[in-house]
Amino acid sequence: MESGAGGVETVGEALERFLDTYPRARRDVLDETRSIRSSVRILVDGERAGLDDDYPPDVRIQLFPAMQGGER
Repeated sequence: MESGAGGVETVGEALERFLDTYPRARRDVLDETRSIRSSVRILVDGERAGLDDDYPPDVRIQLFPAMQGGER
């Protein structure tokens, strides 16, 4: 997701806009209390970020939900 879209100022606001656009992702990103799941990682330009961090122009947010794997 690229920054600068419609007055988004924080990572949390950008995430909320993403979840509004893709509502099926909400259950994979948020837990029952609407908190970010502990297994989800949010990066801004490759660095770990929190929801209150700034979302300046020309940055990229990457969202990594939990991945499950196992033996075949």
